[in-house]
Amino acid sequence: FTPVISNKKYTVSSDGAMTPADGEEATYPTDGSDVYFISYHPYSEALVNHVYPIDLTDESIADHDLVYAKVGPYNQTQEESVSIPHEHQLTLLAVNVLDAEGTAITTATAKINRPVKGSFDLKTGTLAVTENSAADMDMAAVESTVNAMIIPGAAGKIVFVNDEKSFTWDISSIAFEAGKKYTYTIKLIPSTTPDPEPTVVVVGPATITPWENEVVESTIDLDEDTSGDGDSTPAPVYTSNIKFSVTDGDYTSKSTTTYSTPIIIPEYDDTIYGVRLGSSSAGGEFETVSLAQGITKVSFYALGWNGDTTTLTVDYKDGEEDKTVSYSIISDAGFSGTSTTFTISIPSISSLYTIEFTTPCDGTNTLKFSTSGGKKRAIIFGINVE
Repeated sequence: FTPVISNKKYTVSSDGAMTPADGEEATYPTDGSDVYFISYHPYSEALVNHVYPIDLTDESIADHDLVYAKVGPYNQTQEESVSIPHEHQLTLLAVNVLDAEGTAITTATAKINRPVKGSFDLKTGTLAVTENSAADMDMAAVESTVNAMIIPGAAGKIVFVNDEKSFTWDISSIAFEAGKKYTYTIKLIPSTTPDPEPTVVVVGPATITPWENEVVESTIDLDEDTSGDGDSTPAPVYTSNIKFSVTDGDYTSKSTTTYSTPIIIPEYDDTIYGVRLGSSSAGGEFETVSLAQGITKVSFYALGWNGDTTTLTVDYKDGEEDKTVSYSIISDAGFSGTSTTFTISIPSISSLYTIEFTTPCDGTNTLKFSTSGGKKRAIIFGINVE
């Protein structure tokens, strides 16, 4: 398996040096495995399978400036510190506000309509916008300039208010790009006899520059893990620490599309049982027993049938919010034929999925798994809660 540190918090000094917030430094794996360094800011505990939730509902530019870096691969032969250059993943918009005569206006307020929610996959560095999340949000004013953070893509409009008059600027045609600062200068033109509606006039072209201010190029210096049990090389756990709710422990019945089955993984001594979902044509469903009160994290392995292209969907409740996450799972050649016991290769870390609850479970939370896709077979095992 590939060693991994999962969402470990580091702090950065003024000279860019990174140190673990809890004092427990990560170390290189002793088997020579290559690792990548993935770094982001601001830190969030609300990751689901290493996906960072973006929420710009609170228009605080300092809080929502997402920076990201991925470098590597490196291993224990690395002697020097690793440089990690971060880049902005959002867009900064600045609008200088003038009156019709070109004099700066310091009393204008502005609301921008744009998407406020999205997600950023830390493994792949890709960003997705949450559909139907557009909202009117106040822009931050600094003297005669108003500023806003933008999720890359398109926004709708900006409504300026000055002297109790409203001025609307349609910005839906602007395709905002990540990591750039867009600076516009506009004039607010009051209504006149031939032009009854107040208008917004853009003065000259926009200034579009790389958004580089205050992005720290950090460095991290790791040692080799000589203890053999450091945080960077946790032993894989393929057994589950919660009970299944499938046919009362009947691990071989195939009378339904969901049943439990024994799994053998070479060099792993404990008995493993997985839950098989679906068939070649029919999807399957499996719901865990209620998770104990106080649980904040669930991890599990999921693999598809040999040659299948399967989508695994998990539905769960986090506090009062209903959530859904879907994964395109990897198939394993060991899952095939009519055997009731399957022997598979050691799963890669990419087959391990994690769901973190922002609100601890209250004793009634469950996870509901279901399969879909061209072929709908999957096996879930190593379901562990903490």
